[in-house]
Amino acid sequence: MPSAGKLSIVGIGPGDLSQITRAAAQAISNAHFVVGYRPYLELIGDLIPGKQVVESGMGQEVERVKTAVELAADAPVALISSGDPNVYGMGGLGMEMAGGKAEVIPGVTSFAAAACRAGLTFSRGVAALSLSDLLTPWAEILGRVRAAADLDLPLALYNPRSRKRDWQLVRVLEELQEAGKGGRQMLAARNVYRSAEEMLWTSVDELLAEEDLRSRVDMFTLLIVGGKRRPSDVHFGCPGLPVIGIGPGSPDHLTALAEERIRTSTHLLGPARYTRLIEGLQTGQVIAADGPCPERLTRRIEQALAALRQGGQPALLVGGDPSIFSSAGRIMDLTSGKARVEMMPGVSAFSMLAARAGAPLANDFAVISGPGHEFQKLLDSGFAVFFYNLPADSIREVLAGLPEKQPCALARDLTRPGEMLHAGWAADISIPPGEEASRCTLLVASPGSVLLGDKIVASRGYQKKYRF
Repeated sequence: MPSAGKLSIVGIGPGDLSQITRAAAQAISNAHFVVGYRPYLELIGDLIPGKQVVESGMGQEVERVKTAVELAADAPVALISSGDPNVYGMGGLGMEMAGGKAEVIPGVTSFAAAACRAGLTFSRGVAALSLSDLLTPWAEILGRVRAAADLDLPLALYNPRSRKRDWQLVRVLEELQEAGKGGRQMLAARNVYRSAEEMLWTSVDELLAEEDLRSRVDMFTLLIVGGKRRPSDVHFGCPGLPVIGIGPGSPDHLTALAEERIRTSTHLLGPARYTRLIEGLQTGQVIAADGPCPERLTRRIEQALAALRQGGQPALLVGGDPSIFSSAGRIMDLTSGKARVEMMPGVSAFSMLAARAGAPLANDFAVISGPGHEFQKLLDSGFAVFFYNLPADSIREVLAGLPEKQPCALARDLTRPGEMLHAGWAADISIPPGEEASRCTLLVASPGSVLLGDKIVASRGYQKKYRF
């Protein structure tokens, strides 16, 4: 008698198994069938012995998902996606073809992994953009580049260049130069957390001027324009003072490497709300400093440095992912010249919200913090937008400016005690009072998204290409 059917769309992270979460590994372990793109299945080869594996090549996304949906009628199936399934992965197509009846398991997304490896942090926001015009009209892509440049947002550029598609990168660099961003630093990160990993620093002007340099950019490369760089404090692959992104809350969403460092650290330092989440995993001393936030963080860092000098293995805990709106940047400022910092990526709050809401990202999206942004420009250009740290009045302002039937989601403390998630039309979103609202994350889903039951699903346009 076959087991109950279930489709899990599983994010395996950027590549190395050290970056896969416990939840993802468990979903693969529970699956009877593992379905995926051949190179991604090779990355998780150690996890799939004895499984019935269905592999396929590039351009066979629809066939792959059809197979997964059919198999999931009678047995548990893991549909594999690299990075995070909602970030240019299999989340949208998988959820769309499954009619909203699937589970999305988030993973560490590539731009966050690259930022952590390079010591980049994003304090105001960041926009993710794919330069592939296979499913998105080029005019829309260029409009989003202009919107991000006008707001001075850092840009994470996916799919920047291929053998058959090399002019788009040049055009985007020209657009950034025309917008006065020619001097902005750029990180070219290739094969992050995989063999032959490469990190190269350049600038918009330099990459535009140097054809030989551009020729090194390919589909395995991610480009990040902007962000705050602290290269003197980060040494690729060298252990130092770990800053561990613990993810959204539940230990199930810790990466394997983060969990291993938590278990082996002699001192774990962080806010009490984070140390409580990893109770039972740690063997070392837990230290949670009290007092106002700046002083509390300074005291934790002083204690960590003291433990390091005494031969200990301390680690500092931050929520979500260290590169996105965390204290990691401040930690690197305060430890400059005193210790190497090793930023360890985690599943971010926006990734968890996207996964729990369904598959709300059709293509490009922005993550911004606090009021004061000209957010309407991002929405008008076609970005999905995640808003962090908004007071209740600002949440109402955003929602009031949307069409009533715009799918949105509002969440707080996902995977933690007392979690709240409300996904639905903009007009129906219920806003909690006072300070509770400021701890929420609001998602305005991609244009063209719909509600399928209690899930938000955004189409990536595959039906136009593949006619499914």
